[in-house]
Amino acid sequence: KAATRDPNRIKRLWRKNPKANVGIATGGPSGFFALDVDRKNDGFAAFAKLEKEHGKLPFTKKCKTGDGGFHLYFKMPAGATIPNSAGKVAKGIDIRGEGGYVIAPPSNHHSGGGYEWVN
Repeated sequence: KAATRDPNRIKRLWRKNPKANVGIATGGPSGFFALDVDRKNDGFAAFAKLEKEHGKLPFTKKCKTGDGGFHLYFKMPAGATIPNSAGKVAKGIDIRGEGGYVIAPPSNHHSGGGYEWVN
């Protein structure tokens, strides 16, 4: 709710807490939504099945999540509102859209893993 692009505010926040993670607001504030595929809950298998049934998704920014899953980032279609959902697309696949956020690189996960850009 307090997302900012203000570089001075970001610098102040990180000076205060240099180990803070990066969160990116999805939906209107950023103009994108994210497909969050979890390693747990058979997210990889569900993603592979969806691509087999509906075709491969277009090339886009991809991030490995700290627990071994991945995020795919897509531009929000003009005039569209894409809500957040958990497991509605498929088990192990969430959508981060309007009013949501994703954790982004170079953040750390509580499991000890890190978020990294794949491309």
